[in-house]
Amino acid sequence: MFRCTICQKLHSTRVEYCDCGNDTFEEISESLVDNRHREISLQEIFSWVIFLICILLSVYIMFFTGSKSVKKNIVNQQQSIQVKDIQIPDIDKIWDNTPPVGSNPHSSREMDIYKKGLENILYSNLSNRTISTSGECEIEFRIASDGSLTNRKLYKRQGDKNFNNIVLNMLKNTSKYKTPPIDYSGEKIKVYVYTNNEEIKIYVK
Repeated sequence: MFRCTICQKLHSTRVEYCDCGNDTFEEISESLVDNRHREISLQEIFSWVIFLICILLSVYIMFFTGSKSVKKNIVNQQQSIQVKDIQIPDIDKIWDNTPPVGSNPHSSREMDIYKKGLENILYSNLSNRTISTSGECEIEFRIASDGSLTNRKLYKRQGDKNFNNIVLNMLKNTSKYKTPPIDYSGEKIKVYVYTNNEEIKIYVK
């Protein structure tokens, strides 16, 4: 017998996936399963009867004896509440939609779009999007005013020679992109390259 480690469902044979989507099982002997069908003792029946009596008494007290007092308390509380008129000023008099001095309300959005375009061009310069081994590294560069990628660096973390060569060739082939947004001040742009399910992923931070 095989039991799912998530939903505890039993399977007579080893299956690839359980109904809950889990693919890990633990093997148990049939003797343990048979023990579940043992006879219920008199003591257990007596315990369940006492439990049900307690539940019925609680329901009776809640709905038949305590409901009147609860309703009276609610009515008394509603009568004691005094509503005060609050004068709310006109929103047009207190609202100020002027952006802070020196800030660009569209800067973050423009930079996010620019970084997304960087991801796309890096993807397009990959010689191979799939790889059978795992890998992880980080790329760092700056963008010049004409869109050139300067001070390009590759920091290796883990991965075999094949993964490192694919990333290195991608970085070499990506030498220029379009002009950066006006709010870009020349700071370093970092790119995280890693593998997931035998596919190379790129994330511009």
